[in-house]
Amino acid sequence: MDRAELGDRLAEQVPGLLGYARSITSDGSRADDLVQDTVVRALDRCDSFRGESSLATWLHRILHNLAVDQSRRSRETPVDLTDDGVGEQVDTLWANDAYTVDSARVLERAQTRDQLQDALLRLPLIYRSAVVLHDEEGLTMADIAKIQGVGLPAAKQRLRRGRMMLVSELADDGNGAAGRPELPMRCWDARHGVSDYLDEELSPRERSLLEAHLQSCPMCPPLYAGLVGVRDLLSGRRDPDLVVPSDLAARIARWTSDRAGIHTPGGILDLVEQTAGKPPTEQTGGPPVGFVETFAAVPSVDATTARALVRDGAVLLDVREHAEWDAGHDPQAVHLPLGRIAEVPQLVREAKHVVVVCRSGHRSQTGTRALIAMGYDAVNLTGGMYAWTLAGGLLVDQAGRTGSI
Repeated sequence: MDRAELGDRLAEQVPGLLGYARSITSDGSRADDLVQDTVVRALDRCDSFRGESSLATWLHRILHNLAVDQSRRSRETPVDLTDDGVGEQVDTLWANDAYTVDSARVLERAQTRDQLQDALLRLPLIYRSAVVLHDEEGLTMADIAKIQGVGLPAAKQRLRRGRMMLVSELADDGNGAAGRPELPMRCWDARHGVSDYLDEELSPRERSLLEAHLQSCPMCPPLYAGLVGVRDLLSGRRDPDLVVPSDLAARIARWTSDRAGIHTPGGILDLVEQTAGKPPTEQTGGPPVGFVETFAAVPSVDATTARALVRDGAVLLDVREHAEWDAGHDPQAVHLPLGRIAEVPQLVREAKHVVVVCRSGHRSQTGTRALIAMGYDAVNLTGGMYAWTLAGGLLVDQAGRTGSI
């Protein structure tokens, strides 16, 4: 890609880069500098972009590498950002069967933006970045591996460890121990697999074992609830109205124009001139500089609230696949696989409120967004069918017998 083409495409990428930089740094001016340096380096190395990944992934990798270099220079703790000693420590902590957390306290703190940001900033950068890129920015694991310059297994390990570190940072110091029943698997094996469970990457047998363990273990459900709740709160942190500060936008525009040697109509310089100092409703021309094009935060409720809504007349809409529905569902629910979400049944069309559920609460976020876009008052059930049953919801199979998730 030549400089002229890159300069013309940078405008739409700046808000996303700024949002990422602000999430992984503690200093707003430092985040601005990272974005500016990313733009400069991208223009200087534009011939190295060959389209093997998206432009956004390529730019995020440049910013990530700059952030790592900056952290090393500033002696961020831990000093050695490639040392997995901290990662091994959280593995050891979570491998202790007696370790658990107060999930209500974790989620209370995570709902406070400043406390969640403070907890994130206590994570080593390689883990913090993985969590922010996946759970907040919505990037795929393949993209994160490219951004961090590691293999896919290493990227998944960083996400798993980062999620566990974040919950532990948000938790109270106290651990709990209790008399323990016979369990279908070791607590560490269950906790190690929860991240893949949340991302629906386990086999049916592995899912079944993990769900059975969570239903019988007194220690693991609060950890699971903490992971699910914090992940969902992160997914709603992206600001759809993030405005690039006018001084940063102007600096980037000057750098782009000078380095690319162009002034492309509709490019970043024109967009800065059009949007600087104006509210969103007055912005004109191509992709607005001041805004991240992203999904809005998904309205979500916990299982207890969901059950209360259903008792008050809301429709429980199950968006899982047919085999999952047949194995176990709430008898009050309406079934509509996610792939057919546009085919809204009459009962849902007539409902005042809709509670959307899947196995873990991930696919149902997509279904909730789609229903909201169609004009329905819909909320996502955090934690999915597992949380629903833990809160006392029913689960039956096609024959009316006790079902399974």
